[in-house]
Amino acid sequence: MRTTDFNKLLRDLNRLTDKQYRTIEHFVQGKDQLKFIVTELEQRMIDKAECPHCHEADIKRYGTVGIMQRYQ
Repeated sequence: MRTTDFNKLLRDLNRLTDKQYRTIEHFVQGKDQLKFIVTELEQRMIDKAECPHCHEADIKRYGTVGIMQRYQ
């Protein structure tokens, strides 16, 4: 990568959203992508708990599959 391109990239980092910044941070640190995705999905359930299929808000936990929480 050319130095000018790299410097532009560094300047553009200031305009990222928090979520975009966390994604880049996880990528650079080499963190487990599956764990990152599961964490993001769980946070989405905390922020706005609803069924992803029917969008019903009345849901409850229903066990786990591996590290993924199931809901009913």
